Amino acid sequence: MPRPTKVLVFRGPAHHAQIMRPVEDALSALGCEVIRYTTDTEAMFQAGLQQEDGIGLESWKWLPDYNDEAASARLYQTHVAYFREKLATPNVLSLMLPQVLDRIIHFACQEWVATRNLLRSVQPTACLVLHELNRWSMTLAAHASALSLPVWSLQEGMYYANPWLYTGHTKYSRSLVWGEATRDVLLQAGCAPERVEVLGHPDLGSRWQHAQEEVQTGTLQRELPAATQGKRLALAFLPHITLGEHAGMIMQGLTGSDWFLVCRNHQLAALPLIQALATLFGACPTNSWLSPLAMPRGHHWRLMAAAECMIVAGCSTTMLEWLWSGKPLGHVPLAGEPRDLAAEGLAVPCDSAAGYLPAIEKTMAAWDDGYRARALQFVGREIACGDAAAALAARITRRP
Repeated sequence: MPRPTKVLVFRGPAHHAQIMRPVEDALSALGCEVIRYTTDTEAMFQAGLQQEDGIGLESWKWLPDYNDEAASARLYQTHVAYFREKLATPNVLSLMLPQVLDRIIHFACQEWVATRNLLRSVQPTACLVLHELNRWSMTLAAHASALSLPVWSLQEGMYYANPWLYTGHTKYSRSLVWGEATRDVLLQAGCAPERVEVLGHPDLGSRWQHAQEEVQTGTLQRELPAATQGKRLALAFLPHITLGEHAGMIMQGLTGSDWFLVCRNHQLAALPLIQALATLFGACPTNSWLSPLAMPRGHHWRLMAAAECMIVAGCSTTMLEWLWSGKPLGHVPLAGEPRDLAAEGLAVPCDSAAGYLPAIEKTMAAWDDGYRARALQFVGREIACGDAAAALAARITRRP
């Protein structure tokens, strides 16, 4: 069978580019024509396009351009009665505002028609999505599968939730995942074993190396407050989770210590929580700083490369990315979270009520060769290879 020469790629939120772009570039290096498209609807995916290095806005396909209004209106009218019936009784759908749900259904009908027309226009030989757990990727994958086109999906982050969440991961695509741990989760979810392949993370190793080189050149120092000079750097990730009743104790003791604490929120953190943190930090001494989410590309990785330890509240892929380095990790467990790395002996357990300085000091004192060895063993099962972009592209260019 001929190798794919034209790969159609769906892009969603801007942060998805971190995983997909290295694979797309590797496909281009193999001689493939990579055609990217996105859409608007309620998710505003177009917001991050101007941040893409080396990709002009004119090269993107815009899904609404391919809609047939008459065809999508017929599709909407055909299915709206079904949803009216579903809304008549209390269920997950009826908990949503009817107007919001109606708009989503309307958009989905337009996207269904537009995606079919886009495929007919582009005529790709393969399709690439991040994963099938959104309606845009699922729509593309369904249409492509009906045309006997191979569909490939990548892993977005560490899969630590209940396996049922990943049930539809390989309905139409073959999922190329980071490690055996992810494959186990997908098989527990009922995904077809022949549709899950372990190849590795596209560029985690390269990210760390590049960040370390930038720290050496002083790039990070120019991004940090002057008060960091002469201080040891520690990170707090997802600090908004530890607010609540303990908010006043978070910074207690940092003033006058050897440590400078940089806090970093998840890019999807709610605005009221970010504003609450900004107020808290604004009243704090010079040993702490809330890193703005709008910092330059790579800032988050430069922080990790320079920091001596990290304290994370709850569960996050950042914990896995951090443990790749073998550096000390403190974990603030939360009730009901799907995975507790402290309980597994992979992170030092910390108490949010005690504040960040005691957590930092405890983590540094307790982290030893046993923790490090367990952490690196954990990373090995989660990530088979740290720079697999070329291998991922090579797999995509072969027929299943």
